[in-house]
Amino acid sequence: MQRRKCLMLGCMFLYLMAGIAASAVGLKKSSAHVSHEQISPRTWGIGLILGEPTGVTAKYWRNNSHAYNFSLGAPLGSGVGIFADYLIHIRPFSEIPEVPIYAGGGVFFQGGGNDFLTGVRGVFGIAYMFDKPFDVFFEFSPKLGLLPELDFAMRISLGGRIYFDW
Repeated sequence: MQRRKCLMLGCMFLYLMAGIAASAVGLKKSSAHVSHEQISPRTWGIGLILGEPTGVTAKYWRNNSHAYNFSLGAPLGSGVGIFADYLIHIRPFSEIPEVPIYAGGGVFFQGGGNDFLTGVRGVFGIAYMFDKPFDVFFEFSPKLGLLPELDFAMRISLGGRIYFDW
């Protein structure tokens, strides 16, 4: 019964991810009028994240709308967690282009002692990018644990980063 619930939640998660990705592609086309000059391109950001996990975070921007996100910290419970995501940012509010919303997906590993869990996760969030090289963000992430057993959880986090042009 437990496996059936996890499988159903996992299918719902994947369906939701596919819908969000399709919507992001459509919204990206409608928000293409925001020029690259309106949002200064940032390269590397390093900061703190609170929630799931609580620790350090880094973000690498490929261009104005695509980025890689990494986190290392203590997930809820014990041990250490490593998270890596690919994010697509859109700016649907043309009057405030410094507030992108984003969606993406990635992988995670968390473990401590003899316990470990690895799987996939989705990431959905909103950020505020200040004129200075700094941003704050709020995100939620559904996680589907795959190994050593099926597990599903929803997590939220809040954080901020300082950006450097390395």
